[in-house]
Amino acid sequence: MPRYFFHIEQDDHIICDDRGLDLDNIEEIQEEVIEIFREIVIEFAIDGRVDHGSFVIEDSEGKRVLVFPFWRGLSG
Repeated sequence: MPRYFFHIEQDDHIICDDRGLDLDNIEEIQEEVIEIFREIVIEFAIDGRVDHGSFVIEDSEGKRVLVFPFWRGLSG
């Protein structure tokens, strides 16, 4: 099962996920991004950071497989 890393990128700052998750496919990746977004949205909203930035998902080789803008999580 492939391992994916869920980084948070805002402006020129990146919070790196150094543990990652083992997931089967892009649908599982998208579901996980939405769940992570829900967990941190209150913290980021309080700080006024929720309208900019993205989750950047990379595989174990460092290849970007998905970029999920924060605003996308707010709209759906």
